[in-house]
Amino acid sequence: MLDHLLGRPSTSWRKTQVLGTSLFWLIYANRSNPNGPPMIRALSARLQRALTPWQLLLIILNLSYVVRHLDAIVGLAAPEPLAHMYSASFFRATWLLTALDAGFWTAMPLRPAWLRHLFSLLFSLYYLLFAQKADEKVRKIKATITTEQLRVSWEKNSTPILGTVLKLLRPRIKIVRKLEIPRAHGAPVKAWLYFDGTEEALCLQEKVVISFPGGGFVSMSPREHDDAHMSWAKKLQVPLISIDYSKAPEKRYPYAIHECLDAYKAIMCTKGAGLGIGMSRVRKCALVGDSAGGNYVSAVTILILEHNAHAAHRDKIPVPDGLVLIYPFLDFNITSWMTADHLRLLRQESHGELGAMASKRQHERRKSVLQVFPDERVQDAGKSSNGAKLVMTSRVSFFQDRIISADMMRAMALLYVGPDNKPDFETDYLLSPIRAPTDILAKFPKTFFLCGEVDPFADDTIIMAGRIREAKRAAAQRRRDISMSSATANVDERQYVEMTLVRGISHGFLQMRAILPEARNSIARCRSWMEEILEDDVALQLSKRIRRSRSTDQKIMFTTGADPDEEGGSASEPASPAFAALQMDAGQVGSRPSSSSSMSMPVMTPAQPRRTEKRGGGGVLAGEAGKGAHRPWETKHLLDQDELLANRRDQITRGIAGSMRS
Repeated sequence: MLDHLLGRPSTSWRKTQVLGTSLFWLIYANRSNPNGPPMIRALSARLQRALTPWQLLLIILNLSYVVRHLDAIVGLAAPEPLAHMYSASFFRATWLLTALDAGFWTAMPLRPAWLRHLFSLLFSLYYLLFAQKADEKVRKIKATITTEQLRVSWEKNSTPILGTVLKLLRPRIKIVRKLEIPRAHGAPVKAWLYFDGTEEALCLQEKVVISFPGGGFVSMSPREHDDAHMSWAKKLQVPLISIDYSKAPEKRYPYAIHECLDAYKAIMCTKGAGLGIGMSRVRKCALVGDSAGGNYVSAVTILILEHNAHAAHRDKIPVPDGLVLIYPFLDFNITSWMTADHLRLLRQESHGELGAMASKRQHERRKSVLQVFPDERVQDAGKSSNGAKLVMTSRVSFFQDRIISADMMRAMALLYVGPDNKPDFETDYLLSPIRAPTDILAKFPKTFFLCGEVDPFADDTIIMAGRIREAKRAAAQRRRDISMSSATANVDERQYVEMTLVRGISHGFLQMRAILPEARNSIARCRSWMEEILEDDVALQLSKRIRRSRSTDQKIMFTTGADPDEEGGSASEPASPAFAALQMDAGQVGSRPSSSSSMSMPVMTPAQPRRTEKRGGGGVLAGEAGKGAHRPWETKHLLDQDELLANRRDQITRGIAGSMRS
């Protein structure tokens, strides 16, 4: 209170207030009558006869607790702003992570290191019990967050105690070791090798996964991503090389991009021989990155394509066979409202490349012999073609996110770009790959996207996927116009880009494998994409794509279930209801679900109850078990893109609309 009276909120004044108040009452208790002032001495004497000191202590503590939460008891508490934003499992995970952040940040000043590590966990246990105190502490620290605090928060998985516990929960592989990748100019690039096999088997490998791990451009080595890296290496049975690029602010933009490019060139141009691990025949590569790593994957791909456009054949850099971008950060130009072009990309319709089977019933495909005028598609009058009118960007819609707050985004941007640098965010497409030219995007390899539905960077995923698809569609049309390809050939646009949004979760879930079912499923989903990228059999690649398209054609699909391959479960085990994935075929997100493929109902067993989740969107309840599938899938809601945008609008305006109605 004293700091507020002085008009200068200060922790030192608050410390003085607490110590002064405590000292006053200790002196008063020591010098005053033990039974209190005259007016309550009679009551004190009766209480001494009726209650023991232990009972009296419990009553006082209980009354103190009730008084602190009196507003909640009488219905005057403030509403919870994030009550309808996350899934239950993700909110529980953020509760644990918030407590850990508060505990680790509280213990930061302690020395020596062993004392800091011990009290970090003790403070975290305290904040687990007092979640509101944890929320308040984390909110205040994030408002003025520093580089060191970011690193303490995001690298806590590598601390001795927590790291030992997590090590017991993740898969084990045979080879995990540090590498140094030589560069023509500058210091070698550090990296980590993950491989579940012998040294002899490593020498014979012809495929590789290269990972650019995320960390907000300022923190996190590959070892903080061991959960995902080891899972992928164990299942794929190919080497995974994760690049430990330099971090900001020590090395600012664009230093790390060129480090990643040099590391990629050293691996691919030497066929792996430059690594000193016996490999010498690398011919296929999957490039994967999450968060800031997704930015680097996109930027490196752009640089490769630009170089190859002007290089002689012998000097060309091999292009990755496919990209996997996991909640990528692709746009530094932080704005409030979505532009008309972005809305068009979000709502663009399929242009008939999927054929009539995907959109019409059998009787609708037949033409009457008496028909004179062609049929016209009539839009449902009950649906607005414009969808949600109020469309803010995901960064503004989810600025209160419990993982990535607006203050953290600001800090990361300043640390990475530098306070004295002034890049053009509209044209610098290495900084913001979402701004890349269309002719470059048209040359991108097959790209897979994975992101949380309520991630502040969700728009980066959706818009980048739409831009790649649109660029490739335009390039294909140009080739047809000049007769370089058949004008009648049907093109499966899933060979360009595929995208999955995980419902009800936000950012950074790859690091939550031990506490979040959706993370385990997402890791397995990314692994299946890498398998497709590295597959030699083109027919097998096509069959995998067709199997996915049967259940995701022209709709946004919510599915549930953990991946049995990832968790070691049986194929006959029921799906976990905790996971819900929103899967979209980018570029067809505005289409309606086809009746022929989306409404088949499975037989519901007691282990798989049919239920409706009451979240916004007004989806259609349906269940779907893919024919020949090895695990049960349950389709929970089928939504079009306008309804997805309406969900975001409802998150923003729910409380405002309620106050206006009252």
